Amino acid sequence: MFGLAEGTAVEQAWRTWNLQTATGTAATCCNVQVWQHWNGGITIGTNAATAVNIWPIWNQILTAGTTANVIEFNTASIWQQWQGPFADGSVQAPAFIHGENEQQREARVAYELREAERRKVTEAERAIAAERARQLLLENLTEDQRRELAEKKHFHLRTRSGRIFRLHVGQGRSHNVKELTGDRIVKSYCAYPTGDIPEDDAILGQKLALEHDEGEFLRLAYSHDVQAAA
Repeated sequence: MFGLAEGTAVEQAWRTWNLQTATGTAATCCNVQVWQHWNGGITIGTNAATAVNIWPIWNQILTAGTTANVIEFNTASIWQQWQGPFADGSVQAPAFIHGENEQQREARVAYELREAERRKVTEAERAIAAERARQLLLENLTEDQRRELAEKKHFHLRTRSGRIFRLHVGQGRSHNVKELTGDRIVKSYCAYPTGDIPEDDAILGQKLALEHDEGEFLRLAYSHDVQAAA
């Protein structure tokens, strides 16, 4: 994470980088000249810079004045020249801010601790809700259905129309309702209460809907035919 220090120095730095001429003076020119200045539009004496000496020009400095002699710079001073005082010595490179300061670090750590605590509370609340939902489901099942659920993780129910449905528990609430004919599964249904509720609450909702309003459940449910052994 970094940023540029605000103020006129930034504008001056950019102008100096883009517009510096051989004499070291920040000239006023249009954008079309910027690339020319960077890539060889700087005059060395009477000879224009060419592609082969672009890198030397960038990594060296032209003297102020009319002689335009090239002064050699070593590697260590190249970055200093780019970032340090410009040709007239009055403009400094913009300041960079790296990483995070102590205040930002403390704020981040505090946020992470709050989020960790919130997740613990949420997980605990979900565990309590799931336990209560399972107890409520069991209270609304017959003894045979509770035994079947414990042994096979599903239970069957017969609706008022005489249809037999199997409700799978612990495999998600989507397409967990199967219609049986004899010993074969013939249809799969997908319909369940909306909202962030425990799965067992959704299963109980499906059971009650089939028992008390089968037609509406079948009308709302997405279904597809299945041919599989029960």
